[in-house]
Amino acid sequence: MWEVPRSSNRRIGERVAVEPIPAVVVLPTERKGLRRRPVELEGQIVDVSVSGLAIECPSSPKLVNRTAASLRVHGSESAIRVVRSEPTTDGMRRVYGVSFVRLDPRLQDELYAVLGRGRPTDELWFTAR
Repeated sequence: MWEVPRSSNRRIGERVAVEPIPAVVVLPTERKGLRRRPVELEGQIVDVSVSGLAIECPSSPKLVNRTAASLRVHGSESAIRVVRSEPTTDGMRRVYGVSFVRLDPRLQDELYAVLGRGRPTDELWFTAR
C-alpha cells in the first residue's frame, strides 16, 4: 500500500528573520482585588511568516500552547494564539511562536512588506524565463 509521507513541518510559508520589532503580548485580565488588570509582557518580534510570528518576551506560566492573547504593535492590536515556545539561553525569557487569529490591517501591511523585501516583483517573477 502506498503511503503519503508525513512531515512535522506544517508551515505554509517561509519564516523570515527581522530586525527586532517592539511588541506587547496582552493576556486576558485577571482579578486583583476589585480591579481587573491585564497581564502585559513586553517583548520583540524576531521572525515572521504569512501565518504567524515569533516573539521573544519574559517567560510566563500563563502563556502556554493554545493560549489566546492580544498582540500590540505600533498602535495596532491583533488576536493571536500560542502554538509553541522555546526557552532562551538566559532562562528568563522564551521565544513564543504564535499564529494569527485576527490580524490588524496595519500590522498585516507592515509584516507583509517585510516578507516581500528581496522578493522579485510580480512582473519580473511572471516574465522570467
